Amino acid sequence: MKMEKWHIPVPESALAGAMTAATAMTSYQRDRLRHFVAPVIPSMMLGVSGAALMLAACYWIGLVPGDWASPVVLFLSAMLSAAFALVTRAAAGNGNLDLTGYSACLFIFVVCGGVCGAAFLDDQGIVYGLPYCMLAAVAASFFWLRRRHFICGQLAAFVPPLLLLLARSHTRPEWSFAIQLATIALIGSTGIFLLTARTNQRLYALSSEVEHRATYDGLTGLLNRSTWIQRAESRLAEEQRLGRQITCLFIDMDRFKQVNDVLGHSAGDELLCQVANVLQRYEVPDRLAGRIGGDEFVMLLPGLGVRQAKNLADGIIGAIQSTQRDRLGSVASIGIAASTGADSLDHLLRRADLAMMNVKERNRERSFADDSSLASFLIAAAD
Repeated sequence: MKMEKWHIPVPESALAGAMTAATAMTSYQRDRLRHFVAPVIPSMMLGVSGAALMLAACYWIGLVPGDWASPVVLFLSAMLSAAFALVTRAAAGNGNLDLTGYSACLFIFVVCGGVCGAAFLDDQGIVYGLPYCMLAAVAASFFWLRRRHFICGQLAAFVPPLLLLLARSHTRPEWSFAIQLATIALIGSTGIFLLTARTNQRLYALSSEVEHRATYDGLTGLLNRSTWIQRAESRLAEEQRLGRQITCLFIDMDRFKQVNDVLGHSAGDELLCQVANVLQRYEVPDRLAGRIGGDEFVMLLPGLGVRQAKNLADGIIGAIQSTQRDRLGSVASIGIAASTGADSLDHLLRRADLAMMNVKERNRERSFADDSSLASFLIAAAD
């Protein structure tokens, strides 16, 4: 009996949506992936290659003439330590200090574990392997910027050799010499860390401050103009590629000059900070809020249409209004523009700005007719 094949029709839109949801990754997620995971990859590759290198050295070092054995091991150690230093510094330069430190600890643990594993099979390997482990710990001491990294790194370097020494007899003179070198390395790495820790911490604090000032607005803590535009362009291109809706809010504080003139610039700064706090409460990971001018704020809303953006703007308006009950009210005009799927960020901002100006003109007309409109808030959506 021939069985019939049943076909269940699936709408193309649903299938496309499922595939998009399963395979798509937002630019925000990719940025986080690059920021937190990418530095681990070269460190892991370096650790695996270093462990393989030392395994080969421990097994085959006997093939090298006795007079050349130590120089060969020192050369390999210097090469691997230099590569490790470059990877660590490069990752630290991107601000990934915690991840860099723990990656370095993992790197050292892999190398030292590989060396001690080889030495467990070949007693001669400990003579060259143990000093190498300690040399790696000494080299890493220059590049750790946190005390916890230093402690974890020392444990990663010294626990495998200690376990090896407890598991195997170490009465041979060569082993005693290796243990002496390890002790010297421990003292040296600790001294290096203590000498460089304060300088490294100051450099880190300085670089973090410079990076923060280059990224965020000094008064409100929101993204500054250049950073917001850079991230918004990337997000807009991503949403357009996925065919998703995206809208932009352009927020401008009306009569802000009156607040500065009547209550002083400190009151104006406080008002801007209050608006920024409101925007931060509505800012989820996929949304971008920033300050692009004196009293001008913007927010990019991926995945939201005009109606949803208007509801969000209503909430922002209400939150701002609630902070102005005890003082001179400042009218906020919000323009909303939805992406057409092909326009640039500059065009989207221009349309949102135009919508905001339309609101501002209506507000002025109403303020002439009724002084109570000083506390009113209007929203317009750009078609």
